Amino acid sequence: MRAFSRLSLVLLALAAAALPAQADDWNHAIVPYGWGAGLDCDVTIRGQESSSDASVTDILENIEFAGMLRYEGHSDRWGVMFDALYLGMGFPSDRTAAELDIDAVVLELDGSWHANEHFEVIFGARYYDLSADMDFDVLSDVDASETWVDGVAGFRGKTNISENWKWYFRGDIGAGGSDIAWNAETAFVWNPGERFTLALGWRVLAIDYESGSGSDEFAFDGTLSGPFVGAGFRF
Repeated sequence: MRAFSRLSLVLLALAAAALPAQADDWNHAIVPYGWGAGLDCDVTIRGQESSSDASVTDILENIEFAGMLRYEGHSDRWGVMFDALYLGMGFPSDRTAAELDIDAVVLELDGSWHANEHFEVIFGARYYDLSADMDFDVLSDVDASETWVDGVAGFRGKTNISENWKWYFRGDIGAGGSDIAWNAETAFVWNPGERFTLALGWRVLAIDYESGSGSDEFAFDGTLSGPFVGAGFRF
């Protein structure tokens, strides 16, 4: 698994080295977006287990801070994408008199090769920084923080619905630090003009990670799922 992660990083570096030097060959886009994701997870911290199934409404009521931004650059055959996501949230767990707080940073850097105008192959890396706290009214609180990197491989495609509308889809699998992780998203994209794009879709990110044992054990098996909306500015 870790060899797969290192291989993906090497492939990404090779792709970056192969990109054309002429800036005029590239199109760029900055996309701030919002993801209304619910969270279904099982968390183990130092032998203490907790589960939570928080809906989008629960997340919005208990969210502390969130920020999401994506950059994309494309030439005829190559592409690069950077995605940054931060979520800070706290909500009741299934444990009596307990609250689960989670802070997550997810950074992703991908390269892509365009087989044609409708389909591309993705390869890259996804970095996770996850902190979890269980706050009890009676027992001592427990907390843990972990960082890890997964290699990522997948595909992305789009098809024209009309002159100004496209349907977009993506799927990928990650491994290395995680036992397994997968991501899937689909969206309808509206292009009313040359410089502006609006996307409305649905994304699912599932992560299964475990490290340590006994009093040092940390495990997170969770799925973030929900609608997203983004506004892109092309240049």
